[in-house]
Amino acid sequence: MFSRLFKVLRLRSHSQVSSSTTPSSRLLRLEPLEVRELLSASEIGEPTPALVSGYATNDLPEPTPVPLDALDAPVPSAANSPAPLEKPVLTVTGKTDTTATVSWNAVPNAERYSLSYKPSNETTWTNKNVGTNASYTVSGLNSDSDYDFRLKAISDGVNYKSVYSAVVSVKTNATPAPSETPIPLEKPIPTIMGRTGTTITVSWNAVDNAERYSLSYKPSSETTWRNVNVGTNASYTIAGLENNMRYDVRVKAIGDGVNYKSVYSAIVHAETNESLPPLDAPVPTVDVAGPTFLTIN
Repeated sequence: MFSRLFKVLRLRSHSQVSSSTTPSSRLLRLEPLEVRELLSASEIGEPTPALVSGYATNDLPEPTPVPLDALDAPVPSAANSPAPLEKPVLTVTGKTDTTATVSWNAVPNAERYSLSYKPSNETTWTNKNVGTNASYTVSGLNSDSDYDFRLKAISDGVNYKSVYSAVVSVKTNATPAPSETPIPLEKPIPTIMGRTGTTITVSWNAVDNAERYSLSYKPSSETTWRNVNVGTNASYTIAGLENNMRYDVRVKAIGDGVNYKSVYSAIVHAETNESLPPLDAPVPTVDVAGPTFLTIN
């Protein structure tokens, strides 16, 4: 068999010398399939052990071992996939010209919630982690504008996975037009309630439609006022004053600036003096008594 194969190879190589320049190029033209066509299966026979040991053992890659623990790993399937959480039901519960308040139902097995919102004509969502709360107020919105909201219930990611609620939309209120002539607030009436060598305590009546109050004071001999924002309180103690000095005090009721404007009260005066003795309690006496009246001094 090998002698005939050698003759075939020799004849083929001589027949193609004119078209080849090197021995290597002649050998490249001897395709294995062409050789197999010249020899019958009976002439090829079985490979010898020497050829198998000389080729397969040295040239074939070694098989990759399979870790034993990989045999025990579970095969992923729909049976052990995390179950989806129930979709939260999102509801708009309040709005202003710059805010929107949304609330939702508690979802079983949810660990926290994530709220997303965006202008309805845009595609980019803004996300807010609202923890375990069941409501949230989004501020800083544009007035008279449409917004979309959605809520995601977030789980442990092992037994349960997160899902988004249906999208709800809301249109913020239009900003009210300012009044051409805001109504002045009533003037507060301040009263000096107490004083020491370094403090003066002032109180005043509540003013309708006032949102807060601002107190101003200064030494009567000066022109620069010092302002204190006292919020919604109806009294304030001015501290850090100088002893034996006369002070001017006034209170301003502050409105919303749209429908109501701020006004100052009349100025009241008080003098610090830590040596002032306490006043005696007045003793009332009945001066005249009648069947339906009393005159008391």
